[in-house]
Amino acid sequence: RKAKGETMNLTDILVPELNVESLQANDGKALLLLLVRRLAATDLHLADDLAMLRALYSGGQLPDLSGGQLTPLDTPHVDPKDPEGNVRALGAGCSEEKRKQTVLELADGRLVHAGVWLACQVRRSGFADFIGALRECYDTDMGIAALKPPSSTSRA
Repeated sequence: RKAKGETMNLTDILVPELNVESLQANDGKALLLLLVRRLAATDLHLADDLAMLRALYSGGQLPDLSGGQLTPLDTPHVDPKDPEGNVRALGAGCSEEKRKQTVLELADGRLVHAGVWLACQVRRSGFADFIGALRECYDTDMGIAALKPPSSTSRA
C-alpha cells in the first residue's frame, strides 16, 4: 500500500503477510507457504517476529498499542523467557549499573521493549485468528458438503 501511495493500516504494519494480494500470489502458493512455515516451526517464529517489530520500533514506525500506558514508565521491557510476559520498568531508585545492564540486554535481545512485545502479541494473535478462521471455513464447507444429497445426475 505504501508503494501505491495508500495509507497503511495496523494490519499492513503488524502482519503484512496477511493481505489479499500476497495470499493469492501464485495461485495461493504464498498462503500455503505461510501456513507451512508458521505451523511447522518448532519455535513458532518468535525470533523472526521480534526482529521485524524491533526494526519497526527502531525506525519509529511501530504504532503505540498501549494507549499511552507505557509512556510514563522508565524503560518498559519484558523478558521473553517470562511465561506470563510481565512488563517491568526501572524504578526511580534504579542504579546506573542496573540501567546500563537493562539497556544492554534490550540491545542484544535478551529483553524486549514492552511496546515491541505488545505488538508481537497482536501480530501472533492475528495469525492465530486467521488460521482459526480458515479452519472454521473448512469445517463449515465440509459439513455442508456432507449434508448435501447426491445430485440426480450422479445416480446410476
